[in-house]
Amino acid sequence: MGGRCGQSKFLFILGLVIASATAAWADAPTVEHLFPAGLTRGSTGVVTIAGKFEPWPPKVWVSCPGVVFTAETNKGKFQVETKADALVGAHWLRVFNDDGPSLPRIFVIAGGKELLEAEPNNHFTNAQPVTPLPMTVNGRLDKSGDVDSFAITLKAGQWLDARLDAYTLASKVDALLRLVSTDGVQQTWNHDFGTLDPRLLWQAPSNGSYVVQVMGFKHPADAELRLTGGDGCVYRLHLAVGTERPDVLAGKGDTAEQEPNNTFTNAMMLTLPASVRGVIGGAEDEDCFAFEMKKGESIEASLEAASVGSALDALLKMTDVNGKELARNDDASGSSDPRLEWKAATNGTFQVVVENLLHNGGTNHYYRLAVQRIAPDFKASLTANFITMTAGETNEVKFTVTRLRGFDRKLKARLKGLPDGLRAEPVDVSEKSGENVLKLIASADAKVAQVPLRLVITDVEPGEERVALFALTSSSEDNGVPGGYTKLLVDSVGQLWLTVKAKPAAVK
Repeated sequence: MGGRCGQSKFLFILGLVIASATAAWADAPTVEHLFPAGLTRGSTGVVTIAGKFEPWPPKVWVSCPGVVFTAETNKGKFQVETKADALVGAHWLRVFNDDGPSLPRIFVIAGGKELLEAEPNNHFTNAQPVTPLPMTVNGRLDKSGDVDSFAITLKAGQWLDARLDAYTLASKVDALLRLVSTDGVQQTWNHDFGTLDPRLLWQAPSNGSYVVQVMGFKHPADAELRLTGGDGCVYRLHLAVGTERPDVLAGKGDTAEQEPNNTFTNAMMLTLPASVRGVIGGAEDEDCFAFEMKKGESIEASLEAASVGSALDALLKMTDVNGKELARNDDASGSSDPRLEWKAATNGTFQVVVENLLHNGGTNHYYRLAVQRIAPDFKASLTANFITMTAGETNEVKFTVTRLRGFDRKLKARLKGLPDGLRAEPVDVSEKSGENVLKLIASADAKVAQVPLRLVITDVEPGEERVALFALTSSSEDNGVPGGYTKLLVDSVGQLWLTVKAKPAAVK
């Protein structure tokens, strides 16, 4: 089983600025989870939002245009319409009122067919039929000990691809998938596949009916080891079949690894940029890839393995042509897969070497290696994901700019989307990496407002713009237990939510 990640830590990260917000923030809506967590574009449906909403009804904002939430009379219920041209993918949703917004939650716009889980389906003998495939089932483990069962039909030789989104939805369940025959005999199962979310890849030996079962443990974990359930245990189960084994490695146009390439003398030559699919075939196997670099050039080498279900615990090394180690990386920040950057001090031929830290191998020790040259660059991040202010007052928007690999061009920052009555003069970004501040001023007659803003960083010389992001994932650890969700369907939000409140009436 994978590590357990703390929901409480996740909420802390999302709410970093609560301590500096006004006391009225306590009256803003709170959102725990959505059910269902997604709808097909061009459809309508009812979505239940679990949380606290006073007064009812609040308003709903979605980062995807073409999605409209209309509150029903019953608290927590919304009629939702998704336009036919809505952008397929995971988006951010906020519920808000005059006191402020909720923390962002994930809502998915799907391009394929969707189905709602229907109870009772807790036993393989009363499994809910799912047809035709592919199909996505929106489900929820309703109570402690709940198991959801779904009946499918497969032909001999067909591959089943069953994968679940739960952890990556910031759900409260560490789920597992189980496949059984109609008489309850287990065929295969999976607990974690890359993240804490499971995925089954299985080939049917004969024509027949089978049952996919969803269950899970409490997340974050406690001292009890038992199946969990509740409002926060929502998931999206994706079911598909095909005639070939599903390709779990990202990227198209990859080059196949060419053996033998296990020493610096027979390394496979690459022309950058390059992406290679390979396998660590045995205990002594290591794969070497060579390429030319010039003095002062930098490269990035990144590898996918554990993140796509491989058994490979990969190590990346940078060496010269004689095998002398120049740099190495095991686990990149927030990932079980390695990534390294390296700058050449001389012209020459250099190598990236892929190894297994556990010194074993086999067909399930597959990987995808990407190597590319990288130039000086920068990244910009928001310190908070919302800001609250009152008419006639000022506040500060804090953001961090990190200059990478000697990036030294002039940068300017400005806010986009300000409502009437507010102003913020653009500022020059510091020439060094670190925190920057942009002052936001509200006039005395500024109107009450709830709007999403964007903090835009402009690279002045080419005139290119980039939106500063607020990261919603964490790689921190506390006593060895991961301190947040390290991977979500969408990992960051590009909107800074602004709440403008009316100036308090003068006390007579």
